[in-house]
Amino acid sequence: MKKILIYKGAGVCPQSVSSLIFSLQQEKYDQKYLISCVDKSIFSNDQWHKETELLIFPGGRDIPYHHALRGRPNDSIRNFVLEGGKFLGICAGGYYGSAVVEFELGHPLEVTGRRELQFFPGVASGPAYGPGKFCYYSLRGAQMATLSLSEPFPLCPFEDLREFFDDCTAIPPQVYVSKYAFRRGGVNSFENFPNLLGKITAGMALSQSEVSAYYNGGCLFKSVEEYSSVSVIARYADIEGHPAAIVKCIVGDGQATLCGVHPEYSAYHAEVQDALENSLLLNLKAAEEKRRLLFRNILDV
Repeated sequence: MKKILIYKGAGVCPQSVSSLIFSLQQEKYDQKYLISCVDKSIFSNDQWHKETELLIFPGGRDIPYHHALRGRPNDSIRNFVLEGGKFLGICAGGYYGSAVVEFELGHPLEVTGRRELQFFPGVASGPAYGPGKFCYYSLRGAQMATLSLSEPFPLCPFEDLREFFDDCTAIPPQVYVSKYAFRRGGVNSFENFPNLLGKITAGMALSQSEVSAYYNGGCLFKSVEEYSSVSVIARYADIEGHPAAIVKCIVGDGQATLCGVHPEYSAYHAEVQDALENSLLLNLKAAEEKRRLLFRNILDV
């Protein structure tokens, strides 16, 4: 069984780690992969590459990541992706996976500098919603981010799709859904398709508008159009100019997905329930179904 590794070294936010584990288990990834937390010691060599499907860097603080992993550890991480591995960076992990970090410019929490992984070859700039709101020791700057998807996906669980489809060689032309929705299956027979058509079409209409996710200090990715290796999964719909919020970067034979938001935060995770004020928790709960689809979509790209 291959592994999903979650970095849990200096600077990592414990709540982001526990939320990742909760959401991975919620989507049953623990039935396909061994989910393990690791520290910097694993990156001292490349032996972990062959048994790892995905490496996740969660939210937290980018600077401790940078101090702990400079040199050989970062080389091992980058080689993993170059050789065909997958990397997911969330919030601080999204900053860290970029070539240049800009955070709170001109304010007391300012952070600027180059980073070694450089999966996104440009600038990760934040906070996306403007400086002066974020606080390391409180959730003062926490909010819901409204995202527009570059490619729609149907608003129904993959389990529902698998019930009807087991080969994806043909999809009726009147139905336009994300190719990722059918990655785990396809269409051999349309015997039961009419029963699902209305559900997919309704989901498609919703998915083409907006998806919401938890946000707290994350970045936007600048000038993505300049990089042929980068595609945009989602944009901030409620920020002027609609900058990139989630990007996929092709790196050698592998790929890195970097997020400015927290698609792993579920309103049904006990630690999240305890941490968030009621109004924010209610908004997160209302977004849960599409958040889950967004999380799965990110993991399956």
